[in-house]
Amino acid sequence: MRLTFKKSYRSPTQSLNSTESGWLSRALQHVTGLFLVMSIGASSLTAQETTEDETVQEEPRRLIGLSAGVIDFTRSKEALEVGADFQWKPVSFFKLRPHVGFGVTVDDTYFVFAGARRELPLGASPWLFDISFGVTYYERGDGKELGQELEFRSGLDFLRQLRGGSRIGIGVYHLSNAGLAELNPGTNSVVLRWVVPVG
Repeated sequence: MRLTFKKSYRSPTQSLNSTESGWLSRALQHVTGLFLVMSIGASSLTAQETTEDETVQEEPRRLIGLSAGVIDFTRSKEALEVGADFQWKPVSFFKLRPHVGFGVTVDDTYFVFAGARRELPLGASPWLFDISFGVTYYERGDGKELGQELEFRSGLDFLRQLRGGSRIGIGVYHLSNAGLAELNPGTNSVVLRWVVPVG
């Protein structure tokens, strides 16, 4: 009796995509694990009993935000990204914080942005929303084509305020050119956020 075996064939592109997906998945697991460790530490700090003579902390004047996550989340050009931003003290009646920042991805995409953000505390709880908007210079690299270099950025963070004025949480933001270019696919990012006061 003669046995025949059919050899399955995977193209180089399929193998590369599989390798990239596995690497991305492992990297996301590490980032998620780090976030969980930070969250547990944050819960331990905020769970300590406060004393009657403890004074209410003033709102930080300046903040530095750090982020890590995925750009073009669940779409065709997913890639790991990291970024940072600097926030000045709130100005105007609406308590808007001017901010500038940048981001880079493993696809050699980079972008810089400037705009404003506004924190919205949830009552007396340590949780808050942080909405942001601004203009962005976007350099594609090997990443997603967004139609042009000028993009508009809008975002929403859900953060927990810690002792000392730090915040930790998750954020989402959207980049698009608002229809100013013929091509306007836009892109969405999901990131972990850690914000620390610097004065």
